[in-house]
Amino acid sequence: MKNVSSLNTDEHVVTVLQKISIHLSPEYKWHGTDIDTELHSGAIFRGFENREDNEEYVGYVLICDVSKDDDEPDMYDVSDENVFSVEQKLRDELSNQVQLIETYTPTIGTLTDGTTRLMSSFAKIIDADREALMTSVRIGVPGQKFICVTCYPSAGFENFEKSVQSTIESITIA
Repeated sequence: MKNVSSLNTDEHVVTVLQKISIHLSPEYKWHGTDIDTELHSGAIFRGFENREDNEEYVGYVLICDVSKDDDEPDMYDVSDENVFSVEQKLRDELSNQVQLIETYTPTIGTLTDGTTRLMSSFAKIIDADREALMTSVRIGVPGQKFICVTCYPSAGFENFEKSVQSTIESITIA
């Protein structure tokens, strides 16, 4: 994978585009694929777990540079005052891509460094013919726009949900 470098395989830490590092839970088998389109560059990691001697797909974690995508907000322009209008625009775009069941209130925060701005959006969607929870975290990197998207079934995969939440909390700027 050209868009991913491994920092520490023992701890399952990977860096995407030499900019965003994440921890992927060792409880799951991860298959990574580069993403290179006109507007997006990064990687998607699909998680699988063994169930009755079969690998079952449970969800994904995606990290992309979306700087060329004019529909993606610059996190330095998002504030408490306009977060809901920014989110509405993003929901409208998402509804053109997937079937939306329900959306939840967005949040603004920072990475553990206390300075890198984040906007988290949450939605219940239909993915691969099943109800799923999608989290989109927009990451404010100076001069760039990054996004981390996770998606997994909304029922029966609570351990994967915890794993994905841990991955989101592990995001660092490399």
